[in-house]
Amino acid sequence: DPHNIIKMGNVISKNINKKISFFDRETKKVLKERTQAVNSILEDLDLWTQKQVATIPTDRRTIVSKHKAMEYYGDAFGLKTLSLLDYVGDSSSLRPETISTVIAELKEENVKVLFAEQKPPSKLLRNLSRQTSTPIASNQIYVDGLMPTGNTVSVAVHNTCTIVNSLGGECDEQEGDELEGKWNSLINP
Repeated sequence: DPHNIIKMGNVISKNINKKISFFDRETKKVLKERTQAVNSILEDLDLWTQKQVATIPTDRRTIVSKHKAMEYYGDAFGLKTLSLLDYVGDSSSLRPETISTVIAELKEENVKVLFAEQKPPSKLLRNLSRQTSTPIASNQIYVDGLMPTGNTVSVAVHNTCTIVNSLGGECDEQEGDELEGKWNSLINP
């Protein structure tokens, strides 16, 4: 959720600002300008993501992944989320008594695709895919940290396009690339 990142960035900026000498107006000015630029890009990312998600047919707006982190994404952009960790407990696989519950929920929610956070997909995801005839998205999503060569915006763009395209929407990857370019020019002036 870009707004969560904005909130965190503002807290960091405020605390850094307290450490800068009152008389160092130039550094305070640069910090304020960079914080505003970051926030502007993140607001644009939020609007772009909303536009992309809006292209998903309403009956297909469910994200199924193993990780609970996608709940932030779902809450921010109006998608239902189903975290398989809710069913797994302390192990990495489903107990036999919960498999039927998960399968029933996947069918009830009309789930069209499962999202893996790793390549190859986990055994749990592969088993659910096989038992429900629900495909696993061709691209993985990233939930813990960044892509090997990514940053905050590139991960958000990648995940959004993976989700949107997999659920039957149409992602504007060119506009997403432009947001990445703005972010990159900010962090690598």
